[in-house]
Amino acid sequence: MTCKFASGPLAGQTRSYRNAGAAPLAEGAPCTDGAGSIGVAVPDATTPAPGAVAAAPEGRASRCNFTAGPKSGQSGALSKPSAIGSDCTDGQGSRGVAR
Repeated sequence: MTCKFASGPLAGQTRSYRNAGAAPLAEGAPCTDGAGSIGVAVPDATTPAPGAVAAAPEGRASRCNFTAGPKSGQSGALSKPSAIGSDCTDGQGSRGVAR
């Protein structure tokens, strides 16, 4: 099952639970992460494999290199491509630069 979250801490994100033992849901059925995020079930095929990052258009970045906060020194996928060199955040106290 893959859930596209519309509200809560994961709003705007899509997460696959197919390897987490989640029961399959019909496309469009409501889903939740159990921690305040609510969304709708979408087909698994629309979600990249765990850890995969979609290629960003030219001049745009798909990753944030964190320079401050709990994830300082790490990088993470951006929820949507951002201009290369722009500020980015994980929404949980870490800040960095889009690369």
